[in-house]
Amino acid sequence: SVLFLGDSIVGPGMYSYVVNELVTRACGDVGVTFHSWGKAMATSESIVPDVAGALGGREFDWILLNFGHNDVGRYSAEEFRTRHGPALIEEVRRHHKGRIGWMSVLGVEPSPYGDEAGLGKLAAQTNEARDRQMPFVEAIRELCREKGLVYLPLREAIDRVLASRARQGQRVCFTMDGVHPNLFGSWMIGGLLVQCLGLTPPPMTVDVLQA
Repeated sequence: SVLFLGDSIVGPGMYSYVVNELVTRACGDVGVTFHSWGKAMATSESIVPDVAGALGGREFDWILLNFGHNDVGRYSAEEFRTRHGPALIEEVRRHHKGRIGWMSVLGVEPSPYGDEAGLGKLAAQTNEARDRQMPFVEAIRELCREKGLVYLPLREAIDRVLASRARQGQRVCFTMDGVHPNLFGSWMIGGLLVQCLGLTPPPMTVDVLQA
């Protein structure tokens, strides 16, 4: 039993829905079930009082944390690594005896239309935001090393997808607002999560009714 615990990206439950589906397709019924619990605007600092309630008295074998997105700009990456991140890990361990992983910051999505006239300023702002997020990616990686957590390289995985999108000139968006995955993005990011967990799902087609 695995719990995705995070912010508004995790909250809708699409991560667990998609990963459950992909693992079942790839491996069959192996007795692994993913769940989601998220809170909008949550940071590694603000979520601490909610940890016990998020678990709801249930026992999970794994908890996969998804915090750091909303921490950027509130305090430094160093404070995140040395203060708020360790405090969250300590609180999770108070209520959870299983393993813990931490997903790196997915990051804001650069628009595939950023090279069009009039969008240069917005594209520059997005690139600056991704640059500000990188120290938090490094901080999460270091936290995992220091605290014995499993690091899920989601940022590294999405960077490869974005580079491929740019090379192919694909005008497709993975988020609805630059941050929260749209329906297509949920399936794509779910596939990346499965790979970050060490599995190799077979190529497959998913029908998506995209607004």
